[in-house]
Amino acid sequence: MKPLEKEIIEFSILKELSYNNYIPSANDYGISNDVFVSLFKHMVSMNLLDSRRLTFNILGTVEIDNEYDLVTSLGNKYIQEHEGWNAIYNDIGDLDKLLRRND
Repeated sequence: MKPLEKEIIEFSILKELSYNNYIPSANDYGISNDVFVSLFKHMVSMNLLDSRRLTFNILGTVEIDNEYDLVTSLGNKYIQEHEGWNAIYNDIGDLDKLLRRND
């Protein structure tokens, strides 16, 4: 996965969790569950997501509690800083458009 593609998917995950109240899955992005979980671990390490709202299972999956604020203030700042992506991306259906724009 290209670094920019990784950033776009992380942006999408943050926006889905924060604005659309949708819990995305690896299938939404056409990536393996291992890659999906590693993206969540990366976002936790960058303090974009609240680790208390995530459970990383021994089976290599992640459980997401989106009932409370999962996206941190830094995560919301990340969304705002990518203003150009915000103009294109409203929901998971816009992901292909965003990825193609940044090829």
